[in-house]
Amino acid sequence: MAGSLVWLAWLTLSDVGPVEGLLVLSPLVLHPLVMQLVAHDDDPVLLRRLLTWLQLPAASALVASFVVDKGTLAAGLAAPWLAVTGLTAVYGFVRLWRRGLKPAWAVSMDAGLVFIAIGAMWTVASRYGMRPLGFSDTIVLLTGAHFHYAGFVLPVLAGLVARAHERRITDVAAWGVVAAVPATAIGITYSPIIEVVAAYGLSACGFAIAIGQLTIARNAKLSAASLLMGLSSLSLMLAMTLATVYATGEFRGLPWPSIPEMAQFHGTLNALGTCLLGIWAWTMEPSTGEG
Repeated sequence: MAGSLVWLAWLTLSDVGPVEGLLVLSPLVLHPLVMQLVAHDDDPVLLRRLLTWLQLPAASALVASFVVDKGTLAAGLAAPWLAVTGLTAVYGFVRLWRRGLKPAWAVSMDAGLVFIAIGAMWTVASRYGMRPLGFSDTIVLLTGAHFHYAGFVLPVLAGLVARAHERRITDVAAWGVVAAVPATAIGITYSPIIEVVAAYGLSACGFAIAIGQLTIARNAKLSAASLLMGLSSLSLMLAMTLATVYATGEFRGLPWPSIPEMAQFHGTLNALGTCLLGIWAWTMEPSTGEG
């Protein structure tokens, strides 16, 4: 709730760009909800408590980093969030070490906890004004946003669906998301072929997750949770369709939609539709995730 208030106040009082606004929603609002959903009795208690206390101050400092001009001060204000995501990644690694590479739903959740740190690194680079690998400022910022949603929240949603279904197809989808998220980033950097294959793979997994979530929505005890899951699933299918169209166009040398249009439509569908509504629904109906 506090993170939501900070986010809404920032949007109201500042001239916020759409990508920046969506990116910061994940640290302020989604991170604590996700950590609650993935929590398990065997998790490292000290790390969990530390993350609980540090999340909001660090996310608020990240907001402040977007208020000042790019440079050392902006990067310094974003650095606490990088530290929090680093601890989140350690939390995920510890869970993965204890459980091993099974079950698939747990691996998918733990991968999401690790991937968010990559998003924070690109976000800090963006606030400093760095351009890793020669990427434009826009691509650096979009990469940070990508790993805060497709990298962080989507694997957790995949894990929740796989845990509830306990079927081979949802396990494959969970593993597919874990592989496709970094493969897409690698493809964008080095190989159009890898990029388009990864985009198609991620889209297929996204559709499987969406369909699985729709079947779970039918059995939700609360009608509000059922509605939110349905909207989340629809948003995911639309977002994955756009991603496939864009990757195909870029591979053929005719990228469409444009990057600003993808940020506006694909980004909004993923952030507000798939992730925010989906995480809200699972928070309202946590029993649906008990396999």
